[in-house]
Amino acid sequence: MPILTIGRISKILIYYARFMKTTRAKESPKLSLSIHTRIFVLVGMLYITLWSGIGLLVRSGGISITGTLMDVPVRHWLQALCLSITIIAAVVVSRLWGYSDGAIIRRLLRKWASKMAEKNRVIAQTNKELEVLVQDLSTLYTIGQSVNSTIDLEELFQNICSNLPRQIGIQEFTLMLLDPQHRRLHVKAAWGFQHVEQVRNLSFAVGEGVTGLVAQLGRMIYVQDIQKDMRYMNYRGEKRRKGSFLSMPLNYKGELIGVMNCGRSKPSAFSKNEIKLLQLIANQIALSIANARLYAKTRELSVRDELTGLYNRRHFLHVLQLEWKRASRFHHPMSLLMIDVDHFKKCNDSYGHKEGDRVLRHMGKLLVKTLREVDTLARFGGEEFVVLLPDTDRNGALAVGEKLRRIIDEEGFVLSDKKPIPITISVGVSNYPNDVKDLEDLVDHADIALYDAKDQGRNRVVPYPMSPASDVEKSEEKSEELVVANGRTIN
Repeated sequence: MPILTIGRISKILIYYARFMKTTRAKESPKLSLSIHTRIFVLVGMLYITLWSGIGLLVRSGGISITGTLMDVPVRHWLQALCLSITIIAAVVVSRLWGYSDGAIIRRLLRKWASKMAEKNRVIAQTNKELEVLVQDLSTLYTIGQSVNSTIDLEELFQNICSNLPRQIGIQEFTLMLLDPQHRRLHVKAAWGFQHVEQVRNLSFAVGEGVTGLVAQLGRMIYVQDIQKDMRYMNYRGEKRRKGSFLSMPLNYKGELIGVMNCGRSKPSAFSKNEIKLLQLIANQIALSIANARLYAKTRELSVRDELTGLYNRRHFLHVLQLEWKRASRFHHPMSLLMIDVDHFKKCNDSYGHKEGDRVLRHMGKLLVKTLREVDTLARFGGEEFVVLLPDTDRNGALAVGEKLRRIIDEEGFVLSDKKPIPITISVGVSNYPNDVKDLEDLVDHADIALYDAKDQGRNRVVPYPMSPASDVEKSEEKSEELVVANGRTIN
């Protein structure tokens, strides 16, 4: 249904004035019944004209109608009736009170103009709010795209810092994650500080300062003036400055995972709409962090051995391919150790598979503790372990193998009933480029050397048989030790 505008009301009133001029009683100051009737008909026809499109012609001698009134919907007749009765009642009452027709029209116009002005004000305010809402939705969409574009946690932090502060107009921003075991918040991302790296090294206990209180209470805290709020702690050692500080929790499924902090240099600088927007952004960031952590955990489980927590065979072979390409390109040495627990089947048969699993876990911990960070240790299958030693020649690999053998031999193992049992290992060694020219041979040759170690009595380190060229080098360097096993030197 069309809106009744001032223009349409004015037309109705103009038609009414013209009609009254031709039909007004000369003597009586009051309207006669016939005039009431004619006003009713006139206003009704005008209303129908505005809503139904039927042509209407007002003349001094009467009314001419073009079109078919039967085409007008019933609801329009009812609307015309209601409007006509309202206007007639207003006119009659006003005439009885002594107002002229012009005064009546002016009062009606002022009333309608006042209502329209109020509606226009409401519409303008609504439009302004809609503009802010559209801008906020655009900001939320932009930030949502940046945080959902990656499932890597570090890249996620970078995307947040490079987008959120600029989009919202935040001068200082930090993102903290909770360490639930130690109950501390660690800064993982920072923006807008003069010394960003120093800020990234900060950590706060739960309950310490504003951020600690947010983590403890699980709700947002808005410090409108940090000079006047003693909860705000200045960890940079500077004089307490002016500004406002907003800290809100990052929750996922009712569990706190961190805190997001925003700062501005002016007091009371965050509006209610901005706070609501930042709360939505905080929820989105919390969801993205949870997804990134879940992905990292899933990926970690896919490359880890469930029993020992070491890398599994598939991941080891992937790393081996990468290291092989690097070693081949830069002509760097690379060695591989194949390790097997001696008489492990006997251990399982004698003490049970549960104790056997404990032996393997114990082995894994000892090996990890002994090796370098650049070395790659994996459970290759059953009781076999494999170690990749980048930038390590044959002699270096033999030394590492002997060190591992000696530590395992000296450490032994203690059963659940506190009974100690001996544990030893056999180690096979292969090396690039001395022993192999192809990647597949590196693992195969280490496996062959491992079987040689077992054939020689176990609990020893044996290299893959050297090539003739290497035998010549050995004869020229008689003092060089090639194999160390059980404290004996084999030349």
